[in-house]
Amino acid sequence: MLINACMEHRHLKSFSKRAKLRKETYDRVVRRWKELGFTGEAPEIFTFEKDV
Repeated sequence: MLINACMEHRHLKSFSKRAKLRKETYDRVVRRWKELGFTGEAPEIFTFEKDV
């Protein structure tokens, strides 16, 4: 089942900041991929939050 819970932009007064994954978090999840019960390979992600 797919639920489209998105509102059209004309109904929004403000937008949320774009969320990006931290590299450290990604690496930790990849190391535990099978332990977390996921099958196959972890997806490759190339864009991460930059430390400011």
